[in-house]
Amino acid sequence: MGRHSNFVSPEDTAQIIRWIFGVQVTSNAGVFLARASIPLLLLRFRPDSRAWKITIWISVTVQFMAFAANEVWDFAACQPARAMWEEVVGAHCAAPLAGWVVGYTTNGKDYDRLDLFHTHMLSLKGWL
Repeated sequence: MGRHSNFVSPEDTAQIIRWIFGVQVTSNAGVFLARASIPLLLLRFRPDSRAWKITIWISVTVQFMAFAANEVWDFAACQPARAMWEEVVGAHCAAPLAGWVVGYTTNGKDYDRLDLFHTHMLSLKGWL
């Protein structure tokens, strides 16, 4: 947490990490809902096209699966979960590198490609 962590008590540090965990879990849901709203909006552009609807629902499903994988990882990274913010005898936590890989795979790669895909779908409609 940086050089200023020397001035923060262990109890306050545990509380800060608890709050960070809560923000992380809820922000993942917010990002998913915001990103899913764009393809759901695209459903209105061609309500009669079956291929359009299938494509949109596949992209929403991929986004939901990435969100779900990220949420599962958040809760499964340490067993028990409270080991993330306090010392627990016999706790097992995954290596930080594993969390970075999960985060990149679920948030970076998939979401960026889907954003470009949705932009391309808008350009097919002639909006760009």
